[in-house]
Amino acid sequence: MKSRILALILTAAALLSLLSFGASADGDSARLSAVINKNGKYIELTAAFSASDVEKYSGVPLSLFAVAPGSYIGEAPALESDIKVRSSMTFQADPEDGRRCAFVLGCDDGAGGFTPVTNYAYVTNPDVTAKYDYEYPAAKSKKGLDISLFADAQLLGVSHTVIKLPLNEYVKENSSGGVSYKCGGTTYFFDKNKIALLDYTVKTYSDAGIRIYLQLVLTKHEDGQPAYFYCEECSDDASYYAINANSGQACGALYALVSFLSEKYTSPDGEGFCGSYILGCEVNSNRLSNNAGPMSLSEYTELYAKALRTVDCAARSVYANSRVYVSVANNLNRPSYDDNADPTLDFSVADLLSHLADRVSVGGNIPWGVSVDPYNANRETADFRGAPESEYSYDAKYLTMDNINILTSLLSQPAYLYNGERRRVIIGEIGFPSGSNSEDGQKAQAAAYALAYYKAAANDQIDAIIYAAQTDSVSDGGNFGLYTRAEGTNDTAAKQKSIYHVFRYIDTDYSSVVTEPYLTYYGLTTWGEAVSGYNASAAAARTVISGSAVTEAPSGGSKLVRATDFNGTELYFYPSENARLITTEKDVDAAKLYGSEYSLIAELNEAPQPEYRGVSSNREYDLSGAGCAVLDMKLSQSGKSGTADLIFRLIGEDEDGREAVYEGGAAVVLDQYYRLYFDLNEYNDVIKGGVSRMSVWVRPHNGSENGAYKLTVNGVSFMKPGSGVTAGSVIKTVIIVLICIVVLAAAAYGIMYLRGYILYRKKKKKIEAKRKKAKG
Repeated sequence: MKSRILALILTAAALLSLLSFGASADGDSARLSAVINKNGKYIELTAAFSASDVEKYSGVPLSLFAVAPGSYIGEAPALESDIKVRSSMTFQADPEDGRRCAFVLGCDDGAGGFTPVTNYAYVTNPDVTAKYDYEYPAAKSKKGLDISLFADAQLLGVSHTVIKLPLNEYVKENSSGGVSYKCGGTTYFFDKNKIALLDYTVKTYSDAGIRIYLQLVLTKHEDGQPAYFYCEECSDDASYYAINANSGQACGALYALVSFLSEKYTSPDGEGFCGSYILGCEVNSNRLSNNAGPMSLSEYTELYAKALRTVDCAARSVYANSRVYVSVANNLNRPSYDDNADPTLDFSVADLLSHLADRVSVGGNIPWGVSVDPYNANRETADFRGAPESEYSYDAKYLTMDNINILTSLLSQPAYLYNGERRRVIIGEIGFPSGSNSEDGQKAQAAAYALAYYKAAANDQIDAIIYAAQTDSVSDGGNFGLYTRAEGTNDTAAKQKSIYHVFRYIDTDYSSVVTEPYLTYYGLTTWGEAVSGYNASAAAARTVISGSAVTEAPSGGSKLVRATDFNGTELYFYPSENARLITTEKDVDAAKLYGSEYSLIAELNEAPQPEYRGVSSNREYDLSGAGCAVLDMKLSQSGKSGTADLIFRLIGEDEDGREAVYEGGAAVVLDQYYRLYFDLNEYNDVIKGGVSRMSVWVRPHNGSENGAYKLTVNGVSFMKPGSGVTAGSVIKTVIIVLICIVVLAAAAYGIMYLRGYILYRKKKKKIEAKRKKAKG
């Protein structure tokens, strides 16, 4: 019994000793920092000891260690030994070996191990040696959307979106079906099909001017997936899981995947751009959204901070201006949404961010931002003003769009600053219900979004506000979408709701026009009464000009200047919206009408009624002096007749650098050639020089049978005075109608998109080879 008591006393003494060293390490006395020197040749480590610590460790030999993720001090050989303590000391380490390690000075603990005498210091400036350091591309506005209909998202003018990326589904345990990538001396394998689909999504979204945030999450573990990502005591009932950053394997795979994605999506020569990552999902919830198993807030935050550093280092080592965000929920000062909070599972946003800022600053500050989901505390109501426990106070229980500035104010305090700058914030997910979709319910939803958007637009610290649903769904229960849901379906779009037009035009010159009808809902006469810093003109970040086609050439003697020529190997367009194949073919009938021997042929997939499908071109087109755009085309559907809606779309910039969009609509009869004229005079008064994106989209007209289409484009021309080639003969037809602007695209059709894109590239190569052979 005595021996047991003695053992307990010794154990307690040892723990007290370790705690005293830990206090010294995290205090203000013994400090260690790690930075890569300016030429990137080595990591410079600087240690600073107070006079009392110099005296304390006088005669005690110290050792310098690089502690890899998942390991402990002393497990690897010391970088330097027998170090004599001084008030200031400097050391050097290899960047390749130490970029992801924590450096620490330690002393012999008398039991064959080592005890830290400084903080664990991480490299804070991995961007010094980054391959790319260009400025982060500016977004056209703050408007974002969780996209399910891609073409519709473009018509809506979306600038931001979040794509969830489950690490456990992308990282493979073996080479089967994987893309290999060597990182840190280890070869990793990533799911080939998922990477290919992500490649296509990043390209098409980027081409459309949409900024992507990759949200790195862990979903429920399945057989064949890496188990090392998960913490040992995690629950089976969570929605998402925490990354086990105490595992060297997990940190290595996480670093490798982010490095791999950064090299693909930030290279100036790559196809598409993505330079932002959100780590986890509402990570202040250890219970449901970032489950690691029961642990104290301090342990939990330390675990998350390691993963956050891993992502930051991997991203900024490739692209210096990469952005990494911490995802949090809306429970600002309430650990859970009920009264049964568990201190090992439920944490408030304020507590988590406070601990995170402290833990990160101890190891060396990095530029993390915050992605917040400030839903109403009562998600059954759209109106967020004056809600209980959501007052404008640091002590508020909940963060909503009513008191969102509390968060940005909190992150502007000295304890949260990064190099004197405030933390970036995005509204990563927000939605407002329309109840049963009654007229009043839709009005309340539209009013709430208008007020929320203006609040975000007026706050310089908020970069984006990303709406949660494009379409009502069975799962959301509150009808949060911009469209109603077709009866008998889970989330198929049916009719536009009141919020749709508010959402579409809120960042344009029509902003005030579409939102003013909703002022009465709040009893306001101007939005400035409810939004500090509201500026109607500042909210107008885009210009949209609409028009309709005609089939008669305008008078004035202008000539046609061709913008496309499908007689060579250049395809000009690519299958961007619900298209599975694109190629060029000889077109005898079109040649007789319009003079060009070859036409572009695009096979378009069937898509739900609100969605357009078609092709886009991302290249520069000079519109100077052009009074008209001319589209020579035909649309057909195997063995069927009917009509379809068409949109001819151009994107450029105005003198102030704002996005300027032209959308010309028409209705066309199937299986007939058309020469359509789109008046560009008003658009040319707005844009500066030319356009960088051109799209031709179609969809079934209301009541017409849906299905796959074959789109034939013989050419696009611009009518300019006194130059070019004279126009060919045209078929005169009737049927020019209104423009119906709506879209759908992406996710469910991703695989078909991908297949079309691959086939298009293969076909292009064959055409080029065939024509080279013919010339030779």
